[in-house]
Amino acid sequence: GEDPYLTAQMGIAFVKGLQGDHPKYRKTDATAKHFAVHSGPEHNRHEFDVHPSERDLYETYLPAFQALVQQANVASVMGAYNRVFGESA
Repeated sequence: GEDPYLTAQMGIAFVKGLQGDHPKYRKTDATAKHFAVHSGPEHNRHEFDVHPSERDLYETYLPAFQALVQQANVASVMGAYNRVFGESA
């Protein structure tokens, strides 16, 4: 989304709703997708190489994933199909 804070807060609520709040057992395992940056455009997402600015990467794309891992304890994270700076995401 355009607002990294709002995206993170909505993601945290969604993950906590899926996984539940039991200290030992989850209702289900949530997966944060697609880390990091994005998986488009669809027609060439397996070859697409993303080159975001460092500022955009750290201020726009990564905060929601960080929040899901640190605040929501998301069970897993799936890498994006695209490349980021020539490396698999």
